[in-house]
Amino acid sequence: MKKLTLSAIIIFICSFLSCGLSEAQNEFSLGFKGGFGVSGLHGNAYGANRLKLHLGLLSGYTINNHLQLQTGLQFAGKGYSTDFIKPNAHMDLVYLDMIMNLKYFPSRCFFIGGGIYSGILLGSQYRYLAYGSDYYGEPDISEMINNFDYGLSGNLGFQFDNGIGMEFSVLYGLNDVFNSHSGDTLVGYYGNPYVIPKQAIGKNLVISTSFYFLFGKKNI
Repeated sequence: MKKLTLSAIIIFICSFLSCGLSEAQNEFSLGFKGGFGVSGLHGNAYGANRLKLHLGLLSGYTINNHLQLQTGLQFAGKGYSTDFIKPNAHMDLVYLDMIMNLKYFPSRCFFIGGGIYSGILLGSQYRYLAYGSDYYGEPDISEMINNFDYGLSGNLGFQFDNGIGMEFSVLYGLNDVFNSHSGDTLVGYYGNPYVIPKQAIGKNLVISTSFYFLFGKKNI
């Protein structure tokens, strides 16, 4: 499974770079992107959101005066929590996401857009409160989590002539976070059995704010 994940990461990186090389002679720009957001689950889920960060590379290809295709490759945190302040349980996931959006500029700087995304799971952690309020169990959930995530993307924001941009975006997952083993009994705190609550089963949902800079950006 680790070899499969590594191969998929290599394919992601090669696809990203080859896209940039093929478009380098056109109105192509490359930069970086980072930001923060709240992550949770939608579907058969409960709980509060968790504050998560994302950071990665961004490429832009200007199609015409109103359209730009942007592709991003970023490390992104996702997950959920039963409470924002002091949760009884929370899950942390790290993905390598590839996001492709088509942005429409009705005016010089403002844009609205949408697209798709896919992600590879890099790591997972689940913690639950055991025996009162001070001790957390950390069962291994790696065999319960789907290695791939995919879904829809939407965004709006501002991109200026100097290449600086700010956007508000939504990633709406279409694949279940847990696989068919979600009901298996785990080894919990001090070896006690533990089962992931059914209310925790769902799909990723991330609402975030991002800032980015594109080198070689040409005016829309």
